[in-house]
Amino acid sequence: VPAPKGTRTHTPIENKVYIDLVAQLISEKDWTITAATYASSFEQGNCHFVFQIDRELAPGVNMQIAGHHSNIKMKSAVLYLQGENQGANCTNMEVVGEVQLRRKHTPRILLELPELIHKALLRLDELAAKHQNRMETYMHWWVSDEKASDLMIKALENEAIPSTYIHDVLQEWRNPSHESFQARNLYSLYNCFTAAWRKTPASTPKRSKILLGMFDEVTDPYKPTEIGV
Repeated sequence: VPAPKGTRTHTPIENKVYIDLVAQLISEKDWTITAATYASSFEQGNCHFVFQIDRELAPGVNMQIAGHHSNIKMKSAVLYLQGENQGANCTNMEVVGEVQLRRKHTPRILLELPELIHKALLRLDELAAKHQNRMETYMHWWVSDEKASDLMIKALENEAIPSTYIHDVLQEWRNPSHESFQARNLYSLYNCFTAAWRKTPASTPKRSKILLGMFDEVTDPYKPTEIGV
């Protein structure tokens, strides 16, 4: 998608320039990109991309760096940390965090963009480490059926899921689609939600943030070690 014509104060950049710069800085962190997907909107000139990284956020969950760029909107660039479960017949998706590169397209953008992306990747690296520890905690946190139901209702009240998803989440909890989610712990319950989110991936960043906040409150060290109590 060609960049629109610039003005005295607005300097658009080609989407490819942004994508290549992110890929370069990822490689400089010694992360290996194993796969990449791209999408664009010719009408608005936006681009979206996902880089799969040779690193796991949890067993079987591949780390991804996703990005968005636009020469039109004020939030011109965003980088996301995502996880995708690569188990058999499982494509559950989560968005662990995002960093907005708050930078207008002024004439100095190409001089300052590398440092902004570098800082964003550092932040996403921190979020990845935190999320790895979080998932380890979730795997060892037992959940009763009663507590799971309570958390589903709370997720509905907090808009982590719409009411039409409750049945899907409940069915996934009662009859897990994957062997790795059969344990009655917080990790399995979390994946019940990520499975339901596949219907509307555009809402996953917001919903992930809400649900992770809820579950992190459950595993607060000052609370009981069994949330089924």
